[in-house]
Amino acid sequence: TIIQVPFYNTGTVWALSGTLSFTGGGTPGGTFTAAAGATVNFASGNFTFSAMPDFEGAGTIQFTGGNIYFTVPITNFSFGGGTLSGTNLVSGGTLNWTGGTVSGALTVAANGTLNISGADTKTLNTLLTNWGTVTWTGSGNVGCYYGTIYNQPGALLDAQSDQLLLNAN
Repeated sequence: TIIQVPFYNTGTVWALSGTLSFTGGGTPGGTFTAAAGATVNFASGNFTFSAMPDFEGAGTIQFTGGNIYFTVPITNFSFGGGTLSGTNLVSGGTLNWTGGTVSGALTVAANGTLNISGADTKTLNTLLTNWGTVTWTGSGNVGCYYGTIYNQPGALLDAQSDQLLLNAN
């Protein structure tokens, strides 16, 4: 099932089988549940988070495209595609980055964690300021196009891969 219009959710969305794909953007608040074998896919459009949604179930919930904007701190979110835009703060939780582009300033608070993993190349087009923990594993490179990393006092950058942090300017 493909929903091509902007979708604004404060209720509950269930995907019991197959793939439910959002291609028109919107505000994905509320609860999204994917049953085993089912997928909820945010594929294209502008998605604005004014509250962290609850992602539940044994299935897959993924962001594979579009522009993602947070107006609240990121507490638990997996980002595998598209563009993370705006000003972003990881606080009191974890951001898992497995693909796509970060083009809005990204700050990891002292109580936050950024996990960079997977085989896909990631692109950093902005400032990454780390006050917490950044762990880099997997086989994917990170290309920096005018990106800069500030690892602050007390922060940990834990590089566990032999991949490249490319100056792609």
